[in-house]
Amino acid sequence: MKTMVVILVLISLAPFASGKEVVQEISWSELSAGSNILHGIVDGENLKIDEGPSRALPVSLLVIEHPRLNRAQYAVVGRIKYNDVKPAAYLEMWNDFGNGKKFFTRTGDSSGPLKTISGTSDWRFFALPFLAQADGPPPNQLEINMVFPGSGAVVLSPLQLIQFE
Repeated sequence: MKTMVVILVLISLAPFASGKEVVQEISWSELSAGSNILHGIVDGENLKIDEGPSRALPVSLLVIEHPRLNRAQYAVVGRIKYNDVKPAAYLEMWNDFGNGKKFFTRTGDSSGPLKTISGTSDWRFFALPFLAQADGPPPNQLEINMVFPGSGAVVLSPLQLIQFE
């Protein structure tokens, strides 16, 4: 239990931690120029995802192959706004370490940067943090998905992949 509390504190403070390093800026407009957007429509610098009644399957938004990470603690961060999302939806990041080892982070909390996506919200900060094994290899791939069990509209700002101590 104590370990879980420490991890939750680290996760909530991660984007503000000293020693934060931006590993990659993720620009939706640049990705769309190369046809690298997997789902959604680029509107200026933002990505719009508008779903009608659908299934609770992941909608793949972005895959980062061989991220240049050299620290065990990292996160994908950005801003999100949404309208009339019901029932609750969530963002998720799958961390693929090879050999069938995959782990995920989801936005599923009641508040903070991991807050569930439900109802309507103006721009707010979100984070998809991960704490890997300190002596383990970096992930081979990060996949960012949106899961809509119902309907709604979501807008994502450009993202950052950060790592921190």
